[in-house]
Amino acid sequence: MSILKNSLFANNITIRPSDVHKIIDMKTSLKINKPRKICIGEHVWIGENCTLLKGCSIPNCSVLGSCSVLTKSFDISNTLYVGVPAKLVKENIRWEH
Repeated sequence: MSILKNSLFANNITIRPSDVHKIIDMKTSLKINKPRKICIGEHVWIGENCTLLKGCSIPNCSVLGSCSVLTKSFDISNTLYVGVPAKLVKENIRWEH
């Protein structure tokens, strides 16, 4: 996991880089649900009760609205993401402490 500087985290945020359990392919006996990195950019605000799942990233200067679930990676900075799953809802934003 990587968390860059100057970000703001509200209460009750869940960050899950793995599924916490193994799923095994019966033919190969290999684990098929491997953990994946989560990346939080610089100057990101994550709202209350959000969940970030494995393999996702949120870009610099962005906001993840309260109760959102981040399930994939986004790459456009200065944006607002909300929902379950989180979607881009507004571009060209900035936020201040």
